[in-house]
Amino acid sequence: MNSSFLSSFQHQYTLLLSQTNCSSSDGFRTYDLAYCDFNSSDLNDVEYIRSLYYNKFEYIRYSSSLGKCVGYTEYGVKNAEHFNKDASLLAGLRAEKETFCKNNIDIYYQAVLTKSVEPYVRLRSTAPSGGKHSAMLVCTQNGTRQKKSDL
Repeated sequence: MNSSFLSSFQHQYTLLLSQTNCSSSDGFRTYDLAYCDFNSSDLNDVEYIRSLYYNKFEYIRYSSSLGKCVGYTEYGVKNAEHFNKDASLLAGLRAEKETFCKNNIDIYYQAVLTKSVEPYVRLRSTAPSGGKHSAMLVCTQNGTRQKKSDL
């Protein structure tokens, strides 16, 4: 049980660097989700969270901020108690924060977050799909943080 908790993920990155793994049997779905919540590349500012779900309900979660597992259902509470007594499992989860989060956050910062793109606005004329107008002006705005622009 412990080794499957540690080794059952594939990586899928988002801004939170999340990863999921799903399985199904007899119409019941289990999946787990692990992610790194961060606002800098400093490992002290990173929270690593790993959750297990059964039929869309989270039943257990490990949080690096707490340093232990917490159960949310009767089954989850029993598993959390079992996992929290296993020093090697908790050590493995603590190590995942550094191996998974730190490595990928550094990659993310280098590949995405440190890059800047010159903003641009593109105007084009197109024929509308319906209505009384013969043409429509379409404005595309990329690379800016403004919510609204005056043209």
